[in-house]
Amino acid sequence: MSNCLGIKKKKIKTPVSGLNGLSQNIKWKLKTIISNEDSSFAEPVDFLIVDKITEFTPSSSLDISNVEIPKFLTLADKSFYEANEVHALISADIFFKVLKQNTYKINEELFFKEREFGWIACGKLEERQTNKQGQCFLVNNDSIQNTLKLFFDLEGLGIRDDPVLHERDQAL
Repeated sequence: MSNCLGIKKKKIKTPVSGLNGLSQNIKWKLKTIISNEDSSFAEPVDFLIVDKITEFTPSSSLDISNVEIPKFLTLADKSFYEANEVHALISADIFFKVLKQNTYKINEELFFKEREFGWIACGKLEERQTNKQGQCFLVNNDSIQNTLKLFFDLEGLGIRDDPVLHERDQAL
């Protein structure tokens, strides 16, 4: 993001933890001001720089063929239903500063909330039907102890410290 925006980044050393207790050391941050199109909202923000925030969001494109979005809703993300990369996350303190009171309900599953940057979609939509193969994900949740034991078992293959094998060691 810093390269794309031409903003100078600052070297830091900050540990950050996330889902499932995974931790990462952050090495860079940048300070900037986020604002809406008419500049009626502006807020200084520190962004921590990571290679990748998450996978595409949504994970696959959503079907909006049966959704009628009123023209008066100026969307913050006009392609919210398309699988796309996440470029930035804002903290909760900033999130609640950009939040407005207005809500527009489309149906029982989908509604829009007004923010300083425009209206955002909230709720559920069906995935767009495509001829894709099913996906299977494997999660290996071995403990660190099991992983280390396996590592050292492999490292120790064929290594024996048996004094009976050497005459000098037997004499000692």
